[in-house]
Amino acid sequence: MAAALLFSLADTLTWREMALRRLSEDQRAELYAGLVEPIERPTTGRATEEMPFPQEVVQFSRQHEALTAIDYPLLYAATDDLTALIEAVCADLRETPVTETFAFNCSTRWGEVWLSGGTDDRYAAEPHPLLILDTKGNDTYRAGGASGGVGQPIGVLIDVAGDDRYRGTEDPAFGTGVLGWGLLYDLGGNDSYATSGFYSQGMGMAGVGLLKDAGGDDRYRALGGAQGVGYYGIGVLVDVAGSDTYDTYVYSQGCGMPRGVGLLLDLEGEDNYTANDTEILFPSAQTKEHNSSMCQGAGFGFRRDYLDARPVPGGVGMLLDGAGDDRYYGGVFCQAVGYMYGIGIVDDRAGNDSYRGVWYAQSATAHFAVSFLADGGGNDTYTVTNCVSNGSAHDFSVSVFLEEDGNDLYDLRGSALGQGLNNGLGLFVELRGDDTYKCSYANAYGQAVNFTPAGMRAEIPSLGVFLDLDGADTYPGPPLGDALLWTQPVKTLLPVLRGVGLDTRGGKMRWE
Repeated sequence: MAAALLFSLADTLTWREMALRRLSEDQRAELYAGLVEPIERPTTGRATEEMPFPQEVVQFSRQHEALTAIDYPLLYAATDDLTALIEAVCADLRETPVTETFAFNCSTRWGEVWLSGGTDDRYAAEPHPLLILDTKGNDTYRAGGASGGVGQPIGVLIDVAGDDRYRGTEDPAFGTGVLGWGLLYDLGGNDSYATSGFYSQGMGMAGVGLLKDAGGDDRYRALGGAQGVGYYGIGVLVDVAGSDTYDTYVYSQGCGMPRGVGLLLDLEGEDNYTANDTEILFPSAQTKEHNSSMCQGAGFGFRRDYLDARPVPGGVGMLLDGAGDDRYYGGVFCQAVGYMYGIGIVDDRAGNDSYRGVWYAQSATAHFAVSFLADGGGNDTYTVTNCVSNGSAHDFSVSVFLEEDGNDLYDLRGSALGQGLNNGLGLFVELRGDDTYKCSYANAYGQAVNFTPAGMRAEIPSLGVFLDLDGADTYPGPPLGDALLWTQPVKTLLPVLRGVGLDTRGGKMRWE
């Protein structure tokens, strides 16, 4: 098994060299150093020294040019081969458990190789581990399953059994690939993953990061850039079973940054997803009293029109949950949110779930973005303490909210429930259930708004649609009500604004 893995790692390095052929060694080193800098530094109460404007533009341009020079299809082709082999090895280890006690270590130019079984081991952060294969024991990892630098771009970790502890520092760790691959497979046990800084637990930057945990009640904790994040790369966290806890602050839990794909996939269990909004380390531009989360199915792009007129489109961020009574908690920008050409998706298939956000939450968008939140069933609760949520789209964006079944509660504050704002298209759909709406009529329930009184934007439609297709529903009062059709007052004299709401019994929806 180990020999097959090492041969595959050697092939992977060949693919990487081909993918980076347009970059010199110096360019690779400069790019790596820039990538591993924190995406954003937490606020400490002191003024932080910002990079001067011209210098920032030059540095960003150099990084962007280097990132676009990489041949990503070659990186991803190598990923297919390597992960297929690792999955086969994991299947063999599950079917034929290794019972012997053993230990082996050797050094290569690409990092250390560790093979162990039957003991409780402690793995240090240095030297860089190329391959760790541990068959049994309650182990502690300070590193592993992550790329280790420009010259050591691969890390693979397979832990077969045991209640393990993964403890990282601010360096990329535990399923993080930067200009390479970081792959971590834990096949069982109640495990704990914690990193004090950024970049962990399924993060890919100009590379691929994967963390797959096959079972147990697990806990994941990181400051940010973790739990399924891609930036010019692919980052995936898969948890197959168990009731799990996910804690972070920013850019996490299924976040697609520019040209990236971020996925958090949890198949079952009663899970808690938290983007910390009580300790304010990353205050948002909308309100300094709350963090800018950009978590839980977030597609995020760089809006640089006010700097160098070179915006960078966002990627695709997805949080997919199969079953269980789950809890989602976040600040500003969370729970299926798209920003600057980004696409944010949340799909929860079953369970009595609770969603709580502040602003731009639960399928909301701004600036040419797309969001989609679907909940497959259960008696769910949606709470938003400020505005722009639950199918609200701003500035040439599209937001869709779909609740398929259950007696649901909506405790919202406005700009919600199907609102098209400034040439946006917002759609809210409730298919079945006896639902309760606690949200004022103003700026909600199928409304279109455009703040531009004249010019080209004034001639482009804005559309807000609210549909509740079945059930005995409760509204705050007229003109809303059960089994009624209403149109919203046009906020300006423009004929291109359309807002409509419908509550009916026995209604159906067909997507075409």
